[in-house]
Amino acid sequence: MDCGKSSLNITVVPDSATGELTGLTGKMDVIIKGKEHKHVFEYALPQ
Repeated sequence: MDCGKSSLNITVVPDSATGELTGLTGKMDVIIKGKEHKHVFEYALPQ
């Protein structure tokens, strides 16, 4: 909680992806405003 604002932050566990997703890094934020939830997933795959 940040000044009464709810939120949830999720991080991709390093070295946890397999197959075509090997090397995946990223995070997902769940932003909660009242009864609405917004999911923002930022990620990167090795080239």
